[in-house]
Amino acid sequence: MRVQRQKSLQKCTTHFWANLKRTNPKKVASHEISEEKRKEKENLRIIQEKKEQDRLDQIAQREALKTNKVALEKPKTLGKIDLTAIKKACASSKKSS
Repeated sequence: MRVQRQKSLQKCTTHFWANLKRTNPKKVASHEISEEKRKEKENLRIIQEKKEQDRLDQIAQREALKTNKVALEKPKTLGKIDLTAIKKACASSKKSS
């Protein structure tokens, strides 16, 4: 009885390993495909992160430019020019000539 059990167990293990070898290439191929997809997704994620970082950097630069603007000073008035006095001086000089 024990010998029969060992033989049947041996047949089962042999059958198991034979089936495993047949299905193993499929699993390996599936694993390779899933690895490629995972790497591709990772690359796409990295590219997307770089684009997002560039966009954020551009926004930060625009904000920095907005805050770095120098306020222009308006011209200061030092005094008024009296045009009537000039006209009077010109008129009097013409009369005397």
